[in-house]
Amino acid sequence: MESPETLAAVAHAMRAGGVTAFPTDTVYGLGTAAFHREGIARIFALKGREAEKALPVLLADATDLSRVVASVSSQALGVIAWFWPGPLTLVLPRRPDLPAEIAPGRATIGVRVPDHAQLRSLIRLVGLPLASSSANHSGSPPALNAQTALGYFTTGLSAVLDGGAVSGGVPSTVLNLTDPDRPTVLREGAVSRWALEDVLGQWVY
Repeated sequence: MESPETLAAVAHAMRAGGVTAFPTDTVYGLGTAAFHREGIARIFALKGREAEKALPVLLADATDLSRVVASVSSQALGVIAWFWPGPLTLVLPRRPDLPAEIAPGRATIGVRVPDHAQLRSLIRLVGLPLASSSANHSGSPPALNAQTALGYFTTGLSAVLDGGAVSGGVPSTVLNLTDPDRPTVLREGAVSRWALEDVLGQWVY
C-alpha cells in the first residue's frame, strides 16, 4: 500500500499528463488524466497502440459517469448496480467535450469503476477520470505485477505503483449498450455472458 504522500504526488503528475502504472482488480494498467491530450498521446506511444483504437476510462464512482458519458439508460443503470465496482466495461455514448484522441472517430466511450480501493482513491486525488489501458505493449500479455510493468516500460512513466500481484488476472468484459435491443459483448472477460443475460433479462450477443 502506497503512502498518502506518494499517492498525492502521483496524482499531481497525472493531472499534468504523466502516465502511471498501477494495479487494478483485473491486470496492471496505465493511466493519465482523461482530459489531458498529451497524456493520452503518451499512452498510445508507450504501448505502440494503433491510433484509431479507443482508450477506456476509469472512474472512482458511478456518480462520476456524467463527466464522460452523454446519457445513461435504465438498462445501463441496472447493470451498473449489479456489477460495479468490478471487471465490467460498459460502452456508452460519450460526451462531446472529451478529447477526440481518447476515442478517435467514435461517438462512444468504454467506462468502468474498478473494484480496487487504492486505485479509486488515486482517481479521486487526480480529480478527473483516467484514460487507461493495460500495462503492456500492444499484442503482449498484460502485466500482472509491478515488475512486469517495469520490464515493459523502462522509461516514459511518471511512476509505478506496486500493489503486488493482482488477484484477478483476467481483463474486464466489455459490453456495448448503445443499442438497447442488442446488448453486445465486444470482449468476454471476467464477467460471463450468461451472468449479463441473467441481469438484463435478455439475450446478449
